[in-house]
Amino acid sequence: MSIIPNRFTLAKLGFGMPYEPFSRPRTETSVTTSNRREQSPTSAPRNSVTSMVAAEQGVLKQKTNGSSWEFDVAISFAGSQRTIAAELASLASSKGIRVFYDRQHAAELWGEDLTTKLDEIYRVRSRFCLPLVCNEYARREWTRHELRSARARALKEKGAYILPIRLEEGVVLEGVPDSISYLSLREYSLTQIVEILFVKLQR
Repeated sequence: MSIIPNRFTLAKLGFGMPYEPFSRPRTETSVTTSNRREQSPTSAPRNSVTSMVAAEQGVLKQKTNGSSWEFDVAISFAGSQRTIAAELASLASSKGIRVFYDRQHAAELWGEDLTTKLDEIYRVRSRFCLPLVCNEYARREWTRHELRSARARALKEKGAYILPIRLEEGVVLEGVPDSISYLSLREYSLTQIVEILFVKLQR
């Protein structure tokens, strides 16, 4: 997988803290004293997308079997599907979901041995792996490496770990049973898939 940091993106996202969920700036408006009294004491802080989502839709479960994951999801994709991967990462991040998408973590990956680093991310550090399944994904060396790590992790899980998103029909992933349920872009939009993912993370 090609990892090419974009200076504008790095500056905008602030890579000083690569593990923090995205926060989008909100325009502050003047609030009268009476309005402050009327606000709920449980209102979410304005400076955190995660807090706002938690207040409105419930807190994401960040722990499973007593372990805390660094990422809620890690997106695995072939280079030709980067546009879709980037949109998926953006939509998920806007809901407070902690996403591993390579260009959002270019500073962490820069200069590292990617065979080791990506194995850690897809086998240990993420709660779920989201492969974007297409013909190119099935044959590329790097995506096959990421999938091997995800499969090794899936063997240890009692429940789901690999959550495939089908971009092209008829593609079979090595070592992934045909019986595993997919979500398809022919049936769901990316926005709908992120909504389903959000529900999955609360289970």
